[in-house]
Amino acid sequence: LAERMGETNESAVIIYKPGSGSIFSNIGILQYQHIANQAMNAPYVENTRSLSDINKIVKLKAPQGNGQRYIDVGLFQGADIFSERGLEVFKRDVQSNSAINGRYVARDGKSAIVILELDLSAGSSSRAKKLTEIEAAVSKIEGELREVAPSDKLTLVGSTMFDHASSGILREDLRVLFPVAFLAALLIMTALFRSFLLSIVLMVVISLPVIATAGATQWLAIPFSTLTVSALLMVGTIAVADVVHIVSSYFIDFQKEENQDLARSAKKAISSNLQPVITTTLTTMVGGAIFCASASPAV
Repeated sequence: LAERMGETNESAVIIYKPGSGSIFSNIGILQYQHIANQAMNAPYVENTRSLSDINKIVKLKAPQGNGQRYIDVGLFQGADIFSERGLEVFKRDVQSNSAINGRYVARDGKSAIVILELDLSAGSSSRAKKLTEIEAAVSKIEGELREVAPSDKLTLVGSTMFDHASSGILREDLRVLFPVAFLAALLIMTALFRSFLLSIVLMVVISLPVIATAGATQWLAIPFSTLTVSALLMVGTIAVADVVHIVSSYFIDFQKEENQDLARSAKKAISSNLQPVITTTLTTMVGGAIFCASASPAV
């Protein structure tokens, strides 16, 4: 979408919701202008777009009554925001301009936005750290607004920020869910094979490809996203399935053997499951490669 719109940089949007319930008040307008001015000083912000960049056409009387002429001026130029009449004129100018109404200012007048054009390629810190710094800068601006109007609120949104927020949620989920999944798998295998020590060994075997995959994604500098988490889940799922099938085949064959030859039962379990294991792994890899081939970046 950015390429089609001719935008090369990523963007984020600051939504300003004045505590008074309307942007069309002297405090609301002054607060909005403060946001637009301070946002330009936020880290990794290359440019901003706001009501300050919008122009309007003003009709002037020509000298000596020789007709009329029109000039192009800024939206805030000449606006008398400290009188009721001036606020009504400003509100009319905004609501009559289709480039503003419903875009920079909500149609009900309860909120307005400032668009941030970001340059996340600058600097050596990670993408997540850069976006965290931007969030901190917006929080600082919000704190300055609340010194004047305590109920004013800023919200930082956009696809870039959604990506950042979802990554944080994924990390938090992984901290909780992976240990739970590990413990659940350990208990289930202990119940199936009736051996806690064997289950520990099997969980180590299962964990190795998951750890190797996670390390490979970081080594290759692959961004942390739902796609990388899905890859870890798929690797773990395949590892659990393969281990359960091979070990189950081993115990079944071992119990059938009269001589109960451990080595023979192990070889037979591996050989009988080798083709299914390779087939499921390859088909899963092909399925994952389809997502990697997509031009749309992972969220």
